[in-house]
Amino acid sequence: MQPSATASIPPNADMDLQTVQSMDWLFKKERFYLLVQFWQQRATLAEKEVTTLKEQIANNTTNNCENKEGSNMDRQTFENEIAAKDKEAFEIIKEKAGDE
Repeated sequence: MQPSATASIPPNADMDLQTVQSMDWLFKKERFYLLVQFWQQRATLAEKEVTTLKEQIANNTTNNCENKEGSNMDRQTFENEIAAKDKEAFEIIKEKAGDE
């Protein structure tokens, strides 16, 4: 029967405790590192979303301003057409009244 690998190493309680403590510290450090990475990724995504929303707001504001300018021009054109039609209708009524 061959001796096992653990049987050939003399037991050292202090060494084992130190190894366990350092491994425990390493695992805690790894978990902390993973949490930090997670929150950094979340912060980065939140910043990108804020940037995207700001761009959308800026674009909507620009489009609304352009639409208001366009609607003002459309309204003036519409009012000019109505004034021209009113003038034309008034002249037609005046001509008919003069014929009678």
